[in-house]
Amino acid sequence: MKLLQYRGPFNSGEEIANIRPDLNVTYVQVGVQFPKAPPLQWRTSMAPDIEINGKTYLINDPWILEFDGFTFTSFNIIARRDLPEDCIIDVLMNERSE
Repeated sequence: MKLLQYRGPFNSGEEIANIRPDLNVTYVQVGVQFPKAPPLQWRTSMAPDIEINGKTYLINDPWILEFDGFTFTSFNIIARRDLPEDCIIDVLMNERSE
């Protein structure tokens, strides 16, 4: 297994990762850590924080959004608002052995 890691800050609209298909790699987990994300009751807008493969997500306390159990061969991650420098995005992948 291998890990790709992207660290903030990220600007609104910024393409964080655009990972193209690779026949030798399967992506199995994506995790977004957004420390100090405002709780829902403090938000003035329910605008999404991040977009992964065209779907938008709002990150809430406890500040982690994690997906696993999938087998994406490619994906795209876009910041939908300014994200701080302590924001971390991890992508876990399996490399196929020959």
